[in-house]
Amino acid sequence: MCRGQAVWRPSRAKQEIAGELVVATRADGRAFVQFTKEPYSIVTAQADSRAWQVTFPAQQRTWRGQGEPPARWLWLQLARAVAESPLQPPWQMSRQDTASFSLDNPVTGERLTGFLSP
Repeated sequence: MCRGQAVWRPSRAKQEIAGELVVATRADGRAFVQFTKEPYSIVTAQADSRAWQVTFPAQQRTWRGQGEPPARWLWLQLARAVAESPLQPPWQMSRQDTASFSLDNPVTGERLTGFLSP
């Protein structure tokens, strides 16, 4: 499990949100990601080899599906990156060191930058 801080920009037209980040992955493909801005949970995402789910509690919105999640979900792409699995296009990950990262979607402008520590 990794913990850290990040700044999320949902799209080019939206404001950035800073918060706390937790990412947990397992070798069997299970993953959990949570982005919070105390005292609120902004997003929680989880996946395994059979299903996936992304929840935005404040908006009371949940998306879920079977099989591999769609590429649109940054949170599940982050879990893939932490697990050192290939990202789905058009996502791009860059690192400045072992802890700092930037995960970008050049098509939508969505971006997550931050750091994670084990």
